Amino acid sequence: MFNIIKKHKKPIKGESYIEKIKFLLKACDEIFSLQQESNIYEYVANNLHEFIGDSIIIVNSADEEFENIKIEALVGLGDKFSHITNLLGMNPLGKKYKMDETSKKDILKFKLNRIEGGIHSLSFKTVPKNICTLIEKAIGLKEIYGIGLVKNNIIFGSVIILIKEDNLEMDLELLESFIKIFAIAIKSKIDEDNLNESKKDLEKINKFSVGREIEMIKLKKEIVELKNKIKDNQI
Repeated sequence: MFNIIKKHKKPIKGESYIEKIKFLLKACDEIFSLQQESNIYEYVANNLHEFIGDSIIIVNSADEEFENIKIEALVGLGDKFSHITNLLGMNPLGKKYKMDETSKKDILKFKLNRIEGGIHSLSFKTVPKNICTLIEKAIGLKEIYGIGLVKNNIIFGSVIILIKEDNLEMDLELLESFIKIFAIAIKSKIDEDNLNESKKDLEKINKFSVGREIEMIKLKKEIVELKNKIKDNQI
């Protein structure tokens, strides 16, 4: 999928650049204080969309086996969402795609790069080329960029950016730096959720163990009472 061609857009300069820095700093600060039930993937997608402009942002998660990615957030389609779902014959949110070995290697590089091959390549060639062409025309696709979300050589997701303007100014190095901060936040959220699930499992086990212990105490008490009754010839 990540057929990489380095292409740096013209860096943003002046007041606009400073404002974008401030925006991203604020977003990065907020992301670490999100409520547990908040959808961190949607938060990242919405902020990246606001930062970049005329674009479509996809944020994916990856399973523990690093075999599949799942679309967790999709922002920027607007009123074209229903048309795209009709072309695909499904709602892309929640859709899983099996990663090939080449894509895994590219994702592990943790670099923001241009993706060649359009939506057909992006879908790991699971969507027919004619459908991909219709989708690209419908959204006015110009370029696609992607970066893996990686920590300690472990893939836990990816961010895909579909650009819809030829002249869109985007500083890839700046964008990459902040996506990496978002990646840290996403990984922290995943670890926190896993920890909370583990705590819940332990609580269930503990509750079961306590309940079983209480039942055993009752049973032992009943056995003692039964023995006493037999001894006293009351039964």
